[in-house]
Amino acid sequence: MLKTKELLKKAAKPTVQNTRFTYTIQKIDKDQRLVTGVVYSPWVLDTHGHYMSEEEVQKTCHAFMALGLQQSVDVLHDNEVINAVVVENYIQKDDSDPDIPKGSWVATTKINDPLVWHKVKRGILNGYSMEVQTYMVEHEADIEYESWSYGETKPDPVDGHTHFFLVKMDSEGNVAYGYTSEGGSDNHTHTIRNLSVTELTDNHTHRIIL
Repeated sequence: MLKTKELLKKAAKPTVQNTRFTYTIQKIDKDQRLVTGVVYSPWVLDTHGHYMSEEEVQKTCHAFMALGLQQSVDVLHDNEVINAVVVENYIQKDDSDPDIPKGSWVATTKINDPLVWHKVKRGILNGYSMEVQTYMVEHEADIEYESWSYGETKPDPVDGHTHFFLVKMDSEGNVAYGYTSEGGSDNHTHTIRNLSVTELTDNHTHRIIL
């Protein structure tokens, strides 16, 4: 959701890319229309197979504020600015929150656009994804990959609709978190917190097999 062009200019000819490693929103304040979540964590591969150190994540976080980009918020990198503003922006300093790794860039955004807020409440929009101008340095590294499961839910017994799902597993083989694609006549979604069934949405659940 955050559009953060021209943040880093160390390289003479930096590579421009859309970084789309999406982090799930950790907190939603429905009364104030606020969403809080990780924008980028250090040492975690993004969708391009790249990552940033803690120092570079901090520089990017600070540059976002210094360049006054708090209102440069769009949806799914469509480059159409919506009525929203980043009201909090900081680096997680410690490991006190199990859902936010130390050194992560965290933001809270106030969503004033009614359509976008509706999609946030329904879980259709559920994370941050930044667009940033970067420079790359090649080197060898040992990468620890996370365990994910992907599949399709069992059909709803009433109307037969299904969802595709994505689930992150923890080191003990339990569900860390998960969610489904849109489905049904109203394009709803489900969250996933256990191994066999989705959470309740629109008065129904779906069986899943991991």
